[in-house]
Amino acid sequence: MRKELNVTTNSLKDVIDWLKQGNFVCIHTKDIWKYYYSKPTKDWVENELLIFIDLTNCPTLVTEEEWPWYIKNEGFVNYVSSYNLPKKPENIYHFKL
Repeated sequence: MRKELNVTTNSLKDVIDWLKQGNFVCIHTKDIWKYYYSKPTKDWVENELLIFIDLTNCPTLVTEEEWPWYIKNEGFVNYVSSYNLPKKPENIYHFKL
């Protein structure tokens, strides 16, 4: 069963809250893809969610490091094991700003 995500009008806060819940988040534009998690690698994926946030309409949030700064300031890091991400369709979400 697909989990319902809490979504507010503050997208950056939502991203940080999802990370605090132990999920993976990818913020991206057409050319830049940045994955975040609580640590840089994970040996296996259980029930974590993978949440994509398309910032193509607001690329400076990524290119000028605004959102990445806030995410890292909260203690989350770039996730470098992109081969080991949630793959079940019910655990993958897409949002566009």
